[in-house]
Amino acid sequence: MTEVSVSQMAIVPRQSRLPTITSTLVTTIRSAGHTCYCFRMVLRTHRTPAVKNVFVVGLDDFHRAQLETLPGAERYAFHPLFTYSEVKQQESFPVAWLLEQGMHILRAFSGHVDAVIGYWDFPVSTTLPTLRGGVDLPGPTLESVLKCEHKYWSRVLQAEVAAEHVPAFCAVDPFAKDPLQNVSLGFPFWLKPVKSVLSHLGFRIADRADFDEAIGHIRAEIHRYAEPFNVILEHAKQPPENAAEDGSHGIAESIISAGSQCTQEGYAFGGAVEVYGTIDSLRCGPPRSSFSRYQYPSSLLVRG
Repeated sequence: MTEVSVSQMAIVPRQSRLPTITSTLVTTIRSAGHTCYCFRMVLRTHRTPAVKNVFVVGLDDFHRAQLETLPGAERYAFHPLFTYSEVKQQESFPVAWLLEQGMHILRAFSGHVDAVIGYWDFPVSTTLPTLRGGVDLPGPTLESVLKCEHKYWSRVLQAEVAAEHVPAFCAVDPFAKDPLQNVSLGFPFWLKPVKSVLSHLGFRIADRADFDEAIGHIRAEIHRYAEPFNVILEHAKQPPENAAEDGSHGIAESIISAGSQCTQEGYAFGGAVEVYGTIDSLRCGPPRSSFSRYQYPSSLLVRG
């Protein structure tokens, strides 16, 4: 709140009532037929909060409408940083262009960039750390994001802290002369790239024939994810033991269809982790391997 003090003089007929006003009377001067009131008036004005500029990578109409329903949305200006088509509907994911052009747009913006966010998975989720860092905004490091999104790296870290809850796994080089030779798991198992989207190129392997067929598909199509993902990896500091497993590699994992599968929503800020929702990820089909739907609240909370 801002206070501005000004001096004000009002001349009214003697018979008139002094208008009601929130002010401080300083002095009164009387003259023939009139009374002159001198007073100090305090104007109280509320400062309008500055609008925050939020850039959304791959913004589309559906998510813009959601953003505009948020409490206090009038305090934010949502700017598209590329369209959905530019980031998700190209023949190949243009990661290098997104990073270079995105940085140029953010740095050339005439106002203050207050946030850079995104709704989509790859390549949006993995480009956000670099884009934010380029304009000195806080957020997860690229390495912390990759520890969640690089399937092999993620399993290695999970096994270090909760080995009893992690399926057996091993890295797979689909371009090796005999990829199955280095697979340490018995049938059946899952085979998938270390980075993909919506389970693309993920296969349930029951025998050698399944494996050979899956390897053929992976060799033919993995470049769509491997090449842009490797551009992301070039910006990260990877541990030496994981560096060999780049985007052209896969991971084999034992079957984990039994039990409950849940998703926890939350955030980490200032070193503290806050979980605000636990959601069941329900599966269907004979092997219970196909995702069906999310359900909230989680049955885990009911049983607990």
